Amino acid sequence: MTVVEIIELGNPEQAPEVKVGDIATLAWMMDNENRQGIFSKKQSDPSIRFLNAKSYNEAMTNSKGLDVIIVVVRTHNKEKQRDFMQLKKLTIA
Repeated sequence: MTVVEIIELGNPEQAPEVKVGDIATLAWMMDNENRQGIFSKKQSDPSIRFLNAKSYNEAMTNSKGLDVIIVVVRTHNKEKQRDFMQLKKLTIA
């Protein structure tokens, strides 16, 4: 995803440190059913429905250039001493 606009909502301490033009990716840990369900609900289902795709792979292939609105928060992993961007919601624009 390429950031085209930033609208800050909610708690500034949880706002990701991004700027227009930044490229962001999301990684999903798919090692259990709960995480697979969250991935499906938050990321793949909106794309599949909007693109009328028959599969996740088809949706991802056809989603290049698609405008989306995402809501993210910054979370901190104390063990890794690193911040992560967590997807809360994805909507097709």
